[in-house]
Amino acid sequence: MADEQSIRLTVYDPEGSSLEAAFATLAPLPPFLVRDLLLFARTVRALPKPLGSDDPLLALILAYRHGVAIHSALPPELQALAGDAVAKATWRKSLGTLLTGPPRPTTTQGAVEAVRCVRDEIHTQHGVALTQSVLSAVLNHFDRRILQ
Repeated sequence: MADEQSIRLTVYDPEGSSLEAAFATLAPLPPFLVRDLLLFARTVRALPKPLGSDDPLLALILAYRHGVAIHSALPPELQALAGDAVAKATWRKSLGTLLTGPPRPTTTQGAVEAVRCVRDEIHTQHGVALTQSVLSAVLNHFDRRILQ
């Protein structure tokens, strides 16, 4: 049976998300949760890593999507125990930035992905606020391009 330390090392996300901290409070885990946690770790490692981008809005959207994918991979039993901690460690910070002050895109690709993000998120609980803040950043980008 895996011990707590090996579980922590398995779940740690080298992208900088503190998944290790999200699960640190769950030890000792019953055997069925250890299995679920190890399957979750394997799923996280298999997810495609977000590509880097020089466009700050595109990089933020990619980080948000990656975090949501990690959170969505949580088995239901772990969701009940650690869903909030995993959300905080993976996608909540990038969503907060998208809602309150997204950077202006610097490329057309970043602007297009921002519009795509709004389209994908419009029916979520944050859809209206996300739409307003992200589209404002995109419009600022195009306004600057028009004036040049």
